[in-house]
Amino acid sequence: MRPRGGWARILVPVVLVVAATMVPYLWAWSRSSTGSVFGGFLLNPQDGFSYLAKMRQGFDGSWLFRLPYAADPGPGVFLFTFYLFLGHVSRVLGANPLVVYHAARAIGAVCMFLASRALVEKLVPSPKGKGWAWAMILVGSGFGWMGLPFGLLALDLWVPEAIPVLAAYASAHFPFAIAVLCMAALAISPGYRGRSAILVAGLSGLLLSILQPFAVAVVAAYAVVYLGLDVAAPAENRQGGDRR
Repeated sequence: MRPRGGWARILVPVVLVVAATMVPYLWAWSRSSTGSVFGGFLLNPQDGFSYLAKMRQGFDGSWLFRLPYAADPGPGVFLFTFYLFLGHVSRVLGANPLVVYHAARAIGAVCMFLASRALVEKLVPSPKGKGWAWAMILVGSGFGWMGLPFGLLALDLWVPEAIPVLAAYASAHFPFAIAVLCMAALAISPGYRGRSAILVAGLSGLLLSILQPFAVAVVAAYAVVYLGLDVAAPAENRQGGDRR
């Protein structure tokens, strides 16, 4: 179904926001002096370098994660599959892992914003409310900046999972996880009942367990609350939907 106002009204802001998240990285890379190398991360570089280390294992052909800094790396376990996969992509394309990482970050951000738009369209009733919700998702944040003069660093300035635009800026797997989380919420929301919803919800749970295992608990809590309210509601007030 074509969105009201056309696809350009949705895609243009998404592309602009995602492109804006690239600017600080390009600026930092351009400022690297002779003899120095930009590491590729501007927020939480310790985690960022661990992602590249996992990608390196995938680049070398492994689908199992091993602790590279342990005296005994062990036989390998099926963890951090997303970054192992990106490593395989990097090898197949012959591309720099850092380039593949940021390309995945941009693609994930686009998926996140589009999925969140679909969730807004489904759950926010008024057109004005949809617009405000969409704007807050695209560029909104908290009031953590007010604590900076007092030496306080609020969560909305350093926890990417909390703010969509910060997730788009900081990480490759957080945006994908949020996109899947939105799809899971859509699958168990009014109008998404039936076998197709079960398939979407099951696939979303599987992807979340790979991308961000802790987020599965969020979907479960949402489902319990919504289904509980639906069961408690009078039969004539229950939401209908597609039962195909």
